[in-house]
Amino acid sequence: VNFTNTNSTEIKSKNYADNICYKYNGTEFIPATDKLISQYEKDECRQHLIFYAVYPYIADLTPNYTFSIKENQTSHHDYTTSDLSFQKIETEDLSVNFSFTHLLGRMDIKLVGDGSPSLTLKTSVKLINVYNSVDLNLNATTGEQLVSTNESKGDVVCNDANDLFNRKQRHFQAIIAPQQISNETKLQVTVGSLTAECYFPDELQAIS
Repeated sequence: VNFTNTNSTEIKSKNYADNICYKYNGTEFIPATDKLISQYEKDECRQHLIFYAVYPYIADLTPNYTFSIKENQTSHHDYTTSDLSFQKIETEDLSVNFSFTHLLGRMDIKLVGDGSPSLTLKTSVKLINVYNSVDLNLNATTGEQLVSTNESKGDVVCNDANDLFNRKQRHFQAIIAPQQISNETKLQVTVGSLTAECYFPDELQAIS
């Protein structure tokens, strides 16, 4: 966004760069197109620029956008791309470093047993009836919410974040919308052919 020309921090239809995709190559993020953001020419006078960065990349992203987490987060890709993150930087430089802020909540679940049944068996964890979507407002000003949890609910299969050969303890994680977990939410655990469900206590919170 060119603040000098528009006198506004809001995302407009004509910017120096519109929704440029960057991809991680194992070392750093590089542009998926031939044109770097730094190659966009500025006017002769020094410009006040505002960079908006959003992860994961969303091709049809608009300033007001509804973001939904992945229902199945067992793969690393689906887990990480559920982790909506954001950074806004105002600067006069075209070279900037981003330090993203995580906008959603993360649920950490540790299963601890006595070894029977062994947790080395195929084990899965599902959150049942959690809020799974947020409304994103990239033009939010001071005092306004950047993200707000909407009314959408569903089930989320968690990511296995632990040593598969640990017989007595396993660690699972899931990205979910910021929310207070009520006793309407259940935890479903499957170990081998055995499945058990339990309710969460009141006052448990998942916040960004």
